[in-house]
Amino acid sequence: MDKSDDFQTAKGWYDVMIRAGVVPSVVTYNTLMDKSDDFQTAKGWYDVMIREGVVPDVFTYSTLMNKAEDYSTAKGWHKVMVSDSILPSAHTFGTLFSKDLSQVDAEELITWFLSQPHHPPSSIDAMIKSFKRANQHDKVARVVLHYPYLQAARKVFREHPQLCIAYFESLLAVDPTHPNASYALGIALLESGRNQDALPHLQVALVQAEKREAGGKRGKHIRRLISNIRR
Repeated sequence: MDKSDDFQTAKGWYDVMIRAGVVPSVVTYNTLMDKSDDFQTAKGWYDVMIREGVVPDVFTYSTLMNKAEDYSTAKGWHKVMVSDSILPSAHTFGTLFSKDLSQVDAEELITWFLSQPHHPPSSIDAMIKSFKRANQHDKVARVVLHYPYLQAARKVFREHPQLCIAYFESLLAVDPTHPNASYALGIALLESGRNQDALPHLQVALVQAEKREAGGKRGKHIRRLISNIRR
């Protein structure tokens, strides 16, 4: 079924399977959902598997989110998934964030994501790409504020240095102790080739990191950046 070129061929093998008395598993239904041409067809197979007593897994819900026509519908399936005590994966969040996010508030989205028990940073790439597709670079800046160390974020700093630097500076003007702005500004300045301008901001970020988590991964990263500047 997985090797079938289209849904109808896969469905044909499902029919053969049933006639042979082979009981479909969650993998069977996940495959049919993945092969489905639209969300309603995929949802129909989900209904069948529930009716047959087959327990969904992370791939079931990730597939339904992928087939969903919009972000709101996909997020609804995330809610169902969590209510079934299934932990979303990085792929799950990546699928969710690959939807059209043009009507989604970036701050609310990041806050929601960070509130999840498991919020893998690798999922952020899809969020950045979605906002970039919508040409909403101000929202991109709000996302990379929280993940300035990612390669995707550093690419954003190179592509839109003035926008990002101005945004981070505006945050620091309001709150000099902002937990992420000095860190993000330091890296944005580095990516703009302004190493010496970046240094004081990275030093502030290092002090913040050491207070918050005795340095941790962020502290190690900042120390490495500072060391490179001073060479």
